[in-house]
Amino acid sequence: MSIQEQRCLGWARLYSGHKNSKMISDHAWASVYQLDGGESRCFLKTSPTVDTGLQTLHTALSNTVPERVPELLASRPDRGWYLFADIDGTKFARDAKPEDRYDILSCFAAIQVGIHAQYPNMGHRRYLPTNELVENFFMFVNGEEIEIAGDGSANLSQLVGSEKAEGYRAKLGPQRDRLQELVSRSDSLPVLLEHCDLRTSNAMRCADGSTVIFDWDDALLAPAGYSLHAQFSGAARVYRALRAAPAAMAGTDNPIASDLAQVMAWATPLMKAGLLDERALRSAVPSAAVAGVMHYVLGFADYPPVVPDGSSTIARNITRRLDDLVMVLKMYEASVAPPADTIKQPTSPKVEPAKTSHWSKLAVTFTQTERESGDVASTKLDEAAELFGRNGTLIMENAFSTAHIERMREAYLSQYGSYLSSANHDDTLRVGDKRFMVTLAMNAPFDEPDFFAAKPIMPVVKRLLSDDAILGSYTCVTSLPGSKDQRMHKDHSALFPEAGEMALPPFAMTMIVPLVDLTEETGTTRLVPESHRISSSASKSMPHVDPHLTIGSAFLMDFRLSHRGLANRSLHPRPIVSMVYQRPWFRDYLNYDNQSPVDLADLDISKLSPEHAKLLSWL
Repeated sequence: MSIQEQRCLGWARLYSGHKNSKMISDHAWASVYQLDGGESRCFLKTSPTVDTGLQTLHTALSNTVPERVPELLASRPDRGWYLFADIDGTKFARDAKPEDRYDILSCFAAIQVGIHAQYPNMGHRRYLPTNELVENFFMFVNGEEIEIAGDGSANLSQLVGSEKAEGYRAKLGPQRDRLQELVSRSDSLPVLLEHCDLRTSNAMRCADGSTVIFDWDDALLAPAGYSLHAQFSGAARVYRALRAAPAAMAGTDNPIASDLAQVMAWATPLMKAGLLDERALRSAVPSAAVAGVMHYVLGFADYPPVVPDGSSTIARNITRRLDDLVMVLKMYEASVAPPADTIKQPTSPKVEPAKTSHWSKLAVTFTQTERESGDVASTKLDEAAELFGRNGTLIMENAFSTAHIERMREAYLSQYGSYLSSANHDDTLRVGDKRFMVTLAMNAPFDEPDFFAAKPIMPVVKRLLSDDAILGSYTCVTSLPGSKDQRMHKDHSALFPEAGEMALPPFAMTMIVPLVDLTEETGTTRLVPESHRISSSASKSMPHVDPHLTIGSAFLMDFRLSHRGLANRSLHPRPIVSMVYQRPWFRDYLNYDNQSPVDLADLDISKLSPEHAKLLSWL
């Protein structure tokens, strides 16, 4: 026995009074001793990684959910020593039955709900932002050095062998942007305490029938669902269960239905507590599970290579998770591809333009203070103007509160429900297959200046169009379920086609405010950055982006930008409010034969402030 072990056991004896000790687990990341012969059995855990925040975590768990975690008897976080009381129970088997997993997952959710109020005291470890997670993940896969917390410096080649590593680089490298796009959807989820090693062997059935979860050493604050992969051997089953069509659930002993039931055992307590809703569960939790897999794989970079030929337990765990990621990406790729019946074989070879880098490169994000006050930092205005001028489009995140947009959606569906059919309407413009543009009457709640002249957005609009900008149209375009892709188009032709557009600033821009999340299922608007300064024909071969946005975000398009609405493959309408801001001398003579661009019949303009009345007084 080493001197370090003797010191550790001697320290534990002060609290346990044990006479006998037995090592029951010995890994590179931790060792566990069973201590007997004292007042009661207890367990001593030692870790080579010193994390002083773990004491705060263990104490918070013991104080908040004592019936669901082991009692912390004593600790020396500066040495990585933790002494826990024995749990009178039996560990769950590695191949636990679904009903056992229900109990583990529901217990885990109860812990997350119970500890939610303790966030301020538990922020010693947080997840990497998704862009940094993807960056570090590919550095590990590609064999580059990563700044890590531990003493190791392993990369994928050293842990699984050069041949296997090269195979994964070939499979994952071309999918980098798609993986970034997928995991970034988890950013919309609430940040909760995540276990990050939620294996069945880290849970126990107690004598009284309750469930306890232990081994919280890897816990961190992360998007809800980060830990799910450990119960499903990866993220693929979580993704399939939450994204499957109802028809896929049919039949007895259906594995997809069983997986969904297990996920719901975790999700239901969170939904009852208001931490999760069905939309986020279906659209974003699968992405959090994928991010959790990447985090798990990256964790092995903290340790030196154990068996470089790839035959170790660590190598097997890594390869299983990487195979799982490859499978998820295939499912995700299939889900974003257009349905077979919308694909027409071209009469001559045609190359679809590739996507540009992730749409977040076109975005600015407003702070809550900027959103509520409209006092946008000048540097951010400069950035927004530069992005819009170069690309002809600008995505604005956190432009509205989620609650505000949900209220607008409910109002739209209530007031304009008669338009949610594929029948033609005399007072609307048909703008594609099962796609209609309705002019919004400026009555409650659509008469709110915080919506049609949103505080953080108007400084951007004025920077681009001058202080004299006006609201040229106020409509909602709704794509019904089953609608097909629009044709690629520009909202208005060039003002001076004979002179070219290269040097001309914008004369009008469309602001799109989605009233539902824009996903691969609901569809979004395909944008062709930099196409606002060239002809429609010239822009056909240019790269595009398909921004997937959560409600609260909006985006601006130069009136000359090439774009098209994509198919709606969901079961629900996709309404997006469209507000056109323009220079005071410009009038759109192309798009409003069937309706007025703005409906002021119910608005008393005299009750508006001079600033807001100025936007509409031209009418």
